Amino acid sequence: MGEAIEREDAMNQDERQKFWDVLLSMHDTEPEHIQALHEMISVPHTLCRFRSVNESSLTQLQENKLYFSSADYYDDPFDTYFYLDYDMMETQMGNIIALLGTPENRKTAVKLVSSLGIPPESVQKSLDTALQNPMTAETFKSSVKSARDQVLKTLYSICFCENPLNETLWLKYADNHRGFVVTYDFHSNDTYLCGKENKCKNCPTIQLRPSIYPVHYSDDKYDASLYAVAVLLKISMMASGISAPQELATRLDSCMLWEIERISLLKKACHRFDEEWRMIYPQWCVARPCIRLKPKSVIIGLRTPQYKERLIISAATIAGITDIQKIQINKKDELEAIPV
Repeated sequence: MGEAIEREDAMNQDERQKFWDVLLSMHDTEPEHIQALHEMISVPHTLCRFRSVNESSLTQLQENKLYFSSADYYDDPFDTYFYLDYDMMETQMGNIIALLGTPENRKTAVKLVSSLGIPPESVQKSLDTALQNPMTAETFKSSVKSARDQVLKTLYSICFCENPLNETLWLKYADNHRGFVVTYDFHSNDTYLCGKENKCKNCPTIQLRPSIYPVHYSDDKYDASLYAVAVLLKISMMASGISAPQELATRLDSCMLWEIERISLLKKACHRFDEEWRMIYPQWCVARPCIRLKPKSVIIGLRTPQYKERLIISAATIAGITDIQKIQINKKDELEAIPV
């Protein structure tokens, strides 16, 4: 097949910027607005994943499965690493405390904070003080740190890229050319295996139908402060089994709408040559979700040892993959893929 792996540049940087601008403008789930967002996206026919050879990657290949990874798993510390405006968050928390401090909701507030291990009488006293005095930034900063960690642990996505011959990605994610690449045709109905069996009808992944989006590369920080406030409060309420007052619940939901996508799709500009795409799991998770996708082909690395080649070929054959290739260096000193 040689240098002849044909690939299309699905979206250039200007097109990715326009998509990002539309995503930033999203504040509801109106069908026409969602359609407008998806019309900005031009998914390549083929996307790929770079893998090391290990028990997990071989099992996923053999079973046509991909597992979503949480954001705290990624190697780049600035990947989905959002900016927090503590001054603004302090103001928002003051507003929320005011909501919880009304007579009808004070009992809920006391129970909520008491669930964190603070004696109820101390909570009551602190609540009285909070309603009379603004929360200090330092006090709130300490509690918000847990929200950052919790957000990263509950955002799930699967990473793909456009170019299976990307030398940098072979180094970073395929064990220095000792791994393999799996390609997927996202324009083929045969690729999606989920939902085609009776046992699939109750699967949340099928009901949610995760979407694929282009990653936005920028050195501009994304302010997810309102989202962090919402996460902090929702996690605390879930842990204590408390339902938020309707006004507070509405405010929290509005803070979280489309934030999973915005936070998950932002990376620093220095990574733009990765040409990355992500399948986003569009709601909170506490367990690692998966999706079943049938690969188009498997490409074995330039330095993959023979015994690992045999493992890859065996797993691919069991999965029903017939297009198996191997990387070599051609006469132009470029990577190319040829049939095995």
